[in-house]
Amino acid sequence: MFEPPKKRPRLDIEARQIPNDAFTVAWICPIDCELQAALRIVDETYRSPDARSNGDNNDYTLARIGHHKVVIFCVGECGTLLAATATEKVKHTFPNIEFYMLVGIAGGAPSKEHDIRLGDIVVSYPNGQSPGVIQYDLGKMESNGFVRIGVLKKPHKALLSVVNTLKASFDSINKASVFDLSPHQTDQEQQHLHYPSHLSDVLFQPQQPTDDTGRSSNLINRPPRESANPLIHYGTIASGDLVVKNQTFRDTIQKNDNILCFEMEAAGPMDSYQSLVIRGICDYADSVKNKDWQPYAASVATEYAKAVLARLPGSSSKPSKPAPYRLDEKEQKCLQLFRQASTTTSNASYEWCKDSVKKASEDTCKWLKSDPKFEQWLSANGTTLVITALPGCGHVITILDGLDECQKDDISILLERVSEHADGKSNVQYLVTSRPYESILMEVRSMFGDIKKAVPRRHGRAGRKD
Repeated sequence: MFEPPKKRPRLDIEARQIPNDAFTVAWICPIDCELQAALRIVDETYRSPDARSNGDNNDYTLARIGHHKVVIFCVGECGTLLAATATEKVKHTFPNIEFYMLVGIAGGAPSKEHDIRLGDIVVSYPNGQSPGVIQYDLGKMESNGFVRIGVLKKPHKALLSVVNTLKASFDSINKASVFDLSPHQTDQEQQHLHYPSHLSDVLFQPQQPTDDTGRSSNLINRPPRESANPLIHYGTIASGDLVVKNQTFRDTIQKNDNILCFEMEAAGPMDSYQSLVIRGICDYADSVKNKDWQPYAASVATEYAKAVLARLPGSSSKPSKPAPYRLDEKEQKCLQLFRQASTTTSNASYEWCKDSVKKASEDTCKWLKSDPKFEQWLSANGTTLVITALPGCGHVITILDGLDECQKDDISILLERVSEHADGKSNVQYLVTSRPYESILMEVRSMFGDIKKAVPRRHGRAGRKD
């Protein structure tokens, strides 16, 4: 039998920062009451994510439940597409997520085979051709009627293994009632989370008119249970984008696929991720819907999910290391040229590099110093001058002389791209500068982009090497 915690979970005021790649469980709550139930059972909370993937606007609660680090988030609205989109963002921000659980409420589909009551728990469980969840509203209309298409993924094998263990444990004692919420809740919370009266658990015959109060003289007579503790049902959950409030529609879908309950999110994430769906029954997917049972139903589903995590082994994923940067063809060529140049200029100062070039003929670079564009650039601050020429035209000497001229006025920019034009593309050959490496990169970050990764530090000044 599962035992709820006997004391309140610890929520740290000064929460720790945990790396994103340490989290391995995603806990998906479609609506607010489900999120509140989840937050009540966490053992420790952490600071917000240290980084996010582009476009990730999910509001995360990072927590520890037992020995698992869990990402809890609320989709905010019902719908399979919204749930799928939100879950996809989680995977990009938290790369080591391995287990996915959708925990919350659903509308029950009672039948002769399944005595489902309000407050019971339904767990997605593969059976025959059913993976545990079906998308009942995705299909095509043919001459013989509506034909459902597509097959969702089964829950993760490790999650299924735990569910099988729990399922067998309760079969062995012939009792699936497991929860009593009262011992670990405050008085205020008990007002919202205590078991509602069984008198409000009413099930109507299909197609029976009701009065303004939602009551009918044709209720289905069901004997009360001996215990108010929830029963756990394992089988197929129907997921779709329709709000089901019709007994006839509910019963038709139920008979076709042996459905246990209806909900509006699971089909989205389960199209891509092997998720376990755990639902507390808050209504009967009929015309008499209310929210009275939602807090309790969300809480019992949460308790079952916590029991799953308590038995679930730690993830096989290890914190990922950043992938090594791989140079593209252009950067490879650039790096090769630098390595060739480094045989004579490695760790040399700018003065040595400049003097290693044969002395230029008289008036070689006067055209540069008198050029209006060069004069304009020389008087500017924080700009970069790009000089290109055909191979063999002495452009390296031009650059060195240009740098020497700039030294006189102590202008602190100096990175030159010496390019040759091949097929209309410029290929970087040399970077020559007497300025600190880091400051140069800052100057030209927007222009130079990721190719700076191919530029080794071959720079020195005043006899110092860095």
